[in-house]
Amino acid sequence: VFMALYAAPNLSAIARRHLGFVLKSMAVFCDTLIFLLVGLALVLYVDNIDFKLAGVTILACLAGRVLQVFLLSAIVNRCRPRPLPLRFQAVMAHSGLRG
Repeated sequence: VFMALYAAPNLSAIARRHLGFVLKSMAVFCDTLIFLLVGLALVLYVDNIDFKLAGVTILACLAGRVLQVFLLSAIVNRCRPRPLPLRFQAVMAHSGLRG
């Protein structure tokens, strides 16, 4: 946020483009590193995996995502002059479930 307000106007157009590429690359690298570390920790430190608990956890996460999208959309629709259609809400919920 602060970079967008103060540093970005002082950069040239080429520097802004390169900085965006570097920041995106760093974000992808960090995201990959986190998944790698979580996967390694799961393999190295967990002796027996409870698949029932894993399934319930995944279903709870998916249900929570769907409920959040529709609940928050209903709250936002009270304040918006043009409410979000149900179709858009369904697309947001589906795209959130995909990752």
